[in-house]
Amino acid sequence: MFFNGIDHLVVQPVFRNISNSFTYEFWVKPKVPHKIVEEATDGVSGHTGQKYVIGPGHTGTEECSGVGVSVGTNGVSVFEHSSNYLPALLVYSAPLEDWTHVAIVYKDKTPFLYINGELKKQGLTSRKKDVYASGLLGGYDPYGFYIGHLKYINIWDYSRSGDEIKREMYQILTNQKRGLFKAWWFHENITVSPHSLFKQVGIASIL
Repeated sequence: MFFNGIDHLVVQPVFRNISNSFTYEFWVKPKVPHKIVEEATDGVSGHTGQKYVIGPGHTGTEECSGVGVSVGTNGVSVFEHSSNYLPALLVYSAPLEDWTHVAIVYKDKTPFLYINGELKKQGLTSRKKDVYASGLLGGYDPYGFYIGHLKYINIWDYSRSGDEIKREMYQILTNQKRGLFKAWWFHENITVSPHSLFKQVGIASIL
């Protein structure tokens, strides 16, 4: 499915039962670059120029943050968001112009990036009390929307290993699997429950 930089789906700003150690996985084929910023554990560098596949949900407090992922043809960045706080804790610059499998593994509040099943980078450890998985798919209004193709998004309630990611990255998960918290398939010109996007966009959730 193609995201045009406008459409996005709000499932839930943050999942408070998924914290500190969890995994995002998705397949993307971005069409435009996103803004590369410096890694940090404070500041608000993620408020412009980002292309959020998963928007960093706001927790409503300063003590805890939501986690988002921005992807462009020039790489992947992981952001956290709370009051007066939107820094990139992991920034990876590399060409991403074809279909690419991206996994962000949070382990004890530290993000790790896997590209096509290979560990590419370890980010900075968050200084927040808790960091939560987010349910803002395709963008975060008004800070940035993903532009490009997107196949699947999976959220796991634990830190997946490199072997698990590599072994299952090509599998289409049709049944509930242990540790799989949420899984979405995106389809062009199909609208199915439980959530519909808009216009020509459809989404299926298996959990």
